Amino acid sequence: MFRWGVALQQRSRLRPGSSKEKLKLLQQAKRLYEDALDMDSNNMQVKDALSLCVSELNYRQF
Repeated sequence: MFRWGVALQQRSRLRPGSSKEKLKLLQQAKRLYEDALDMDSNNMQVKDALSLCVSELNYRQF
């Protein structure tokens, strides 16, 4: 799930800044990171990726 989330997040960076497709990819990546954390809540790599993804989503929505 983590690697799939990373792939989606990286793919989002190929899309224009505020496109709906970019937001959709970031939202999907966020859900995958959250699912990965449900399976291993102590995984710092997933926590960092989720934090970065949420930051990107917050930046894009304003």
